[in-house]
Parts: sequence; structure tokens; C-alpha cells
Amino acid sequence: MGLAWILQRVFRAYGPVGDEIVSYSDATNGRRSGRLTSEHGILLIVEPVRLLRWSLSRYLSQWFDVKAVATVQDAEQVFANGDVDAVVLSDALPGDGAQRVETQARQMKKCSRIVRMVTQPVSDLVQDSCVQHIEKPFELFEMRKLLLQEVPLSGKE
Repeated sequence: MGLAWILQRVFRAYGPVGDEIVSYSDATNGRRSGRLTSEHGILLIVEPVRLLRWSLSRYLSQWFDVKAVATVQDAEQVFANGDVDAVVLSDALPGDGAQRVETQARQMKKCSRIVRMVTQPVSDLVQDSCVQHIEKPFELFEMRKLLLQEVPLSGKE
């Protein structure tokens, strides 16, 4: 077992090497508990940290068609290519990146479901009916609960 073999295993486990736009779908052909993956629509994840982006993408692909990107520019490209039903974004985006992505999501749909991953206490943030905040670190199931709330996505009512 040489270094090349170990690196090959790591890259297989942690997804693509680059920061390009990556789409994930459920490994069971889009089915889990009898539901189609696309039932909840397209989820855009904008997160600069590769491991967190990969973890969220793999887990949430059980319920959504996931598009995962690392930069605001890649997110803008996803918005330009089609409809997005929900957005998960990091407060670690440089400059006003998180605000730009949030604004684009709202322009696409009046009230897209938006979840912002933040490092400050959620109690210090102003709550919005369209934007939910989740404090890092968090459990993946908590993110799923925020995204799959009983409230329907706009346009899917």
C-alpha cells in the first residue's frame, strides 16, 4: 500500500478534488423510503470548506437534488442555469458573499427556504420568515429538520 493508493482512497471518500460545481443524488437511484429525491426540489449548498460541503451534500442528497459550490460566482452560475428551491449557505463566504447569495435566492422565488450556517449564537441574530439560522457546530439531522419543515417551499404549494 503506497501513498498513491492512500490518496486514491481519500479522494474517493471526500469527493472531487477541485472546487467546481458538483451535483449529488441519492445512491439508491433517487429513492429512500419510497420518496423520490426531487420531491423536495433542488438544494444549493454554498460552502467554501470542502469537507463540510461534501458532508452536507452526501447526507442531504437523500431528500434533495443537491448542487454544491464553493464560491459566490459558482452559486450565481447555478442560479443562472435554473430554479433552486432551497439554499444552505455559510457565513464564512468572503465579503458580502452570503448576502449576495441570499438576495439572489429571494429574487428567484419570493421566499426560498434559506438556511445560513453561522458561528455566532443564533439568539443574537434577527430572525426572518424565509431565513433560518443554524449555529456551527451542528448535527446533520438538525439541518435536515430545518430544510424539511412542514411549511411548503414557495412555488410547491
